[in-house]
Amino acid sequence: MGLSTVMASTIIFYMLITMIGFLAGITVMMLSSTVKAQLIVDELPHDSINLENYTYNNTTAQIEINITNTGSNLIYRYDDFDIIVKYTNSTNSIIFYASFQGAYTSTSTTPGWYIKAIYDASGYPQPYNTTTPTPWKPNTTLDIVIILPSTPDTAAKVTVTIATPGGGKEYLEFTG
Repeated sequence: MGLSTVMASTIIFYMLITMIGFLAGITVMMLSSTVKAQLIVDELPHDSINLENYTYNNTTAQIEINITNTGSNLIYRYDDFDIIVKYTNSTNSIIFYASFQGAYTSTSTTPGWYIKAIYDASGYPQPYNTTTPTPWKPNTTLDIVIILPSTPDTAAKVTVTIATPGGGKEYLEFTG
């Protein structure tokens, strides 16, 4: 009985060693594939945007932001931008997903985000008055206005996140 117990435990031990080696090999292969995939994603062209400046009007609950296309690619479909604003109002945390509303006018009151003007590379503003999105050229700046559904509390932290469908992203935080 002693010899058969030793043989059985030896066989089990070698099977465990073999399985651990097999699992280690699969783990290394999966990690290698993940790293390769990340390198490929990092090399893909993506939108490059930069927040130039902003103003906040606490009377009208409007945020005006200038965002520049700093990349070398046209950015299409800015009506598909994700613009999310987080703030506190009467001790309630508000997360507002601002949808694209079109051209901004002095009579615009619907909560969402609007384009007020487009500045070309020379800095000359061109009023935005179209109903369909046009390509956003490199070295041009969008002057956007975000109308909030309610006014943030005084001294409340306001966070604005802007993301393009092509991977551009910008983040702004200020005190209301």
